[in-house]
Amino acid sequence: MRDVDFLIIHHIGAMPAGFPVEDPVPTVRSWHQARGWSDIGYHKVVTPSGAIKQGRADTVVGAHAFGANGPSLGILVVGDFRTKAPGTAQRKALVNALATLCKRHGVPVSHIIGHRDVPRLFPGGAASDCPGDALYAQLPSIRREVEAYL
Repeated sequence: MRDVDFLIIHHIGAMPAGFPVEDPVPTVRSWHQARGWSDIGYHKVVTPSGAIKQGRADTVVGAHAFGANGPSLGILVVGDFRTKAPGTAQRKALVNALATLCKRHGVPVSHIIGHRDVPRLFPGGAASDCPGDALYAQLPSIRREVEAYL
């Protein structure tokens, strides 16, 4: 098992028409492989119904947060959360996935971050608006819910 110090939350943002929200891994994998990456960049993918899908193996360094890939796992929450937060099932699944990963890898709850936090914590790291304003605003309460599981 590799050292993991951070869990980095992402969202898709604007999704193309017909995007397979409940089986997104093959589509996102093909997008990432078209960029020359070996696999999907994320380790876990949380669908709107609350299914947790495996992306890249947790033992392999991801390709989800330039400058912070080595010490982190990337979690993609499927949806566009710029203005609307995830639904109840998806949020509950995200909390469960994060709690499991924190426990398995010894990641402190304070190290659950949004992709937009990467440059602040990893000088030279790149970020986007991930995981969208609505989901990002929920990260403090999500961390508290994860802490309650631990």
